[in-house]
Amino acid sequence: MGQTKSRIEDFRQLQLKSHFSNMEILSFRRQFHIQYPNHLVPKQDFIDLLHIVGIRNEFLEQVIFRIFCQDASQPAERDFLTMEDLIITIGILSRGTREELLRLSFRLYDIDQDGYISRQEVIVVVRAISTLISSLQMNLFNNPEKLIQNIFSVIDKDGDDQISLQEYLQAFLH
Repeated sequence: MGQTKSRIEDFRQLQLKSHFSNMEILSFRRQFHIQYPNHLVPKQDFIDLLHIVGIRNEFLEQVIFRIFCQDASQPAERDFLTMEDLIITIGILSRGTREELLRLSFRLYDIDQDGYISRQEVIVVVRAISTLISSLQMNLFNNPEKLIQNIFSVIDKDGDDQISLQEYLQAFLH
């Protein structure tokens, strides 16, 4: 009986975190189970999917994989994503609140996962992203250092050359 209550609570938590309905989660699980009966997606399969959508940058592949890992404590050591990782992250990306999306995007820039975004981390991410859109020749990326200087002047309220999660949320929620 205790296991059943635990599974029901786990399912409720998945609903809350993903913003998907019971039917949507069950449908996703059925489809997922066909391809991955153990409910684990190997990291290489996930990276192959990123290649299909045009992301062929090793750094970005690792960052995106880390973002999908909902257990952020040890993503570098994981070589798989769980079904729950996928459901929750896709749910946040498609139906998440503004704060949930901001928290996810913060994880994109917080490469070393220390709870702060450093100027160097932003430079690394912006450069990696600019390689993806270089064909567009967007002026925004012609001088990433100037762009980053402007970003930090607005968001880094205490001027310590790091953006805390609190500063990040305040900048975009208000």
